[in-house]
Amino acid sequence: MALIFDEIQGKVLKIGRDDHNLIDFSTDNQIDFRVADGNRLRLTQTALYPITTDAVSLGTSSLNFSDLFLDSGAVINFDSGDVTLTHSGNNLAIAGGNLEFTGYGANFVDSAKAKFGAGYDLQIYHDGTDNHIDATSALN
Repeated sequence: MALIFDEIQGKVLKIGRDDHNLIDFSTDNQIDFRVADGNRLRLTQTALYPITTDAVSLGTSSLNFSDLFLDSGAVINFDSGDVTLTHSGNNLAIAGGNLEFTGYGANFVDSAKAKFGAGYDLQIYHDGTDNHIDATSALN
């Protein structure tokens, strides 16, 4: 059985299996998704977000999303700003924490430079043949 609505305006509308599992259109410019007797997600004109912090996962350990597409200037924010990952102009910045490598470490292709310091005054790289450590200030 299909239910088709041509137009419903000015009405409180909730669509779902029962009161515990539904899509709620009752608030202007907002859609709430209710599952297992709890509002889980909210969609507004600017964001899709969980109604309660740390209550909804994006994917599972066995059912994963394939790709994430973010615009320039995008920020991935962990634990309310404890650590952020920010993109801007071909750079990816980590703030608020440390980048820790376990297992295999970091791999760089030939001629890719590891740059250190505010002015990149220390650079380490391999050009395919030779190893280089370039420093604009004295090495101790």
